[in-house]
Amino acid sequence: MLYFLGAGLLVVAGVGIYFFNQQEETYDIVEDFKSIKTAMRAFRNENIGLTKGIENLAPYLPKGHTVKLDRYLVSIDDKFLVVKKLPRGIDPNEIVKKIGGQSKYSDGFLKLSFFTLSNSVEPTAVIRIKPMANITTKTQIEYSHEESITDNNEILKVEWENNEEYFEEEGVHVIKLRVMDKHFRWSEWEQLEIFVSEAKGVKGLAGSSGHIMVIHNNGFVDAYGDNSFGQLGNCTNQNNVKLEPLVQLKLVEEIAIGDYHTLFMKSDGRVFASGKNDFGQLGIGNRNNSKIPKLTWGIDNIKHVACGNGFSAAVTTDGFVYTWGQNEYGCLGHTNSHFADRPVKLNDIENIQSISLGKNYMMALNYDGTVKGWGTNDNGELGLGFKSKNNEPTITLLKGIKQLACGNGFTFALTNNGKVLGVGNNKNHQLGYDGEKTILFPQEISGLKDIKKIVTSGDHTLALDETGNVYSWGQFSPVNDDFAIKPEKSDELKYIKDIAVTLNKGYVLTDEGEVYEFSNRFSQMIKLEKAEARIEQYEEE
Repeated sequence: MLYFLGAGLLVVAGVGIYFFNQQEETYDIVEDFKSIKTAMRAFRNENIGLTKGIENLAPYLPKGHTVKLDRYLVSIDDKFLVVKKLPRGIDPNEIVKKIGGQSKYSDGFLKLSFFTLSNSVEPTAVIRIKPMANITTKTQIEYSHEESITDNNEILKVEWENNEEYFEEEGVHVIKLRVMDKHFRWSEWEQLEIFVSEAKGVKGLAGSSGHIMVIHNNGFVDAYGDNSFGQLGNCTNQNNVKLEPLVQLKLVEEIAIGDYHTLFMKSDGRVFASGKNDFGQLGIGNRNNSKIPKLTWGIDNIKHVACGNGFSAAVTTDGFVYTWGQNEYGCLGHTNSHFADRPVKLNDIENIQSISLGKNYMMALNYDGTVKGWGTNDNGELGLGFKSKNNEPTITLLKGIKQLACGNGFTFALTNNGKVLGVGNNKNHQLGYDGEKTILFPQEISGLKDIKKIVTSGDHTLALDETGNVYSWGQFSPVNDDFAIKPEKSDELKYIKDIAVTLNKGYVLTDEGEVYEFSNRFSQMIKLEKAEARIEQYEEE
């Protein structure tokens, strides 16, 4: 509180008595006020209670701002900055207009208000989320406080409670928010209830070499098959003879499987890897095998992953490609060394939609439907119209493509109108074509139409059409004479959701989440058994 003891005398609530007059020295009161007000805010952020003297604000002054604090006083209630000596020639009323609020100049005294309560509005927190509805345990939620109401739209602090990016459990989750305005006033806590449902059903299959995985819509994974190098990511080397829940990871969006390693792409765009790592194909900065899914080094915002024989690749959300692992035939497209144990970005390739990795070569699908390829080309598998090794990403003869499937010296390309083109090695009828042993120019595979997905491993291939029919051709391992040299449709499998293939078996996934395994020409078909429900989660961050 201010007390006045006659002309030129001022008592500031017990601080002292000062003569109030004008002096010859000039300085910028407004700039000093801004610095002192900033110091006041910083003081309040770290302390409870009043300043008890302007000297206590000295440590909180902005760096590079020199203010002679002995020119000023702070009122005992911390509401005003009082100018002890007004510089000569300064119009105090102009200063009052600039500062605003409850500032005033009267009876020869200049008091500058730290607060503008008379013109302010009560702070009110407003929560906004995206999406607003249909939120599941797999949904990534974005939060915003930007629509909160404060004086002059200035917000000093924001506090959230329970604003999780994902909610793993279904049910009602309460989000809380409060904001602090420039007067250091907190709003009331604003609450928003979010209803989260379980993402039901199965999403798809992934398979190659000797193991497969089922991806659920809620981001959980079931694993089956060979685990010699820990490629199942379950912290063991024991094979799964049933579909076992993979408890080490959650919120998995996509899986890619190589010969003996696996990449797990999560909903947040990060990639984890497990299995064999002799060429650094896990991308973890060393060449040690891992039974635990480990975070692949240096990449994020990933939308797609792929695996080959000892090498890996990933596509970012903005269409760039990273590769790592073995590089014996220049399949990485970026280095002359034999391997890379960390992801390396390709400099001369962009606008990529997806990638597919075969044996020592790689194909990249552009958004415009054209395809680039690099790596080994001994059988013309790159689709260039000739045979020869090619280390640089090169445009191929393939156009109007929406999906690629690379194999052991041969490539399939799915066109926008559902046709399948093949190129490369056809010595064992891998291309489903009864003719030349090597196809250098893309050729349509007869007997297939309205195809929506094609997968291959070793010398065997499966295709799935729009109505859920499954086609099979080529040889499983071990080789026998009973195999289809052209695409054959299963009479038993109908309305199939997804397909996968390993070196010695084919697999289909139904809408009900059942997985069926079969051999050549859909023989020896069995339904895979499922293990017990999931237990507590674990993953290495």
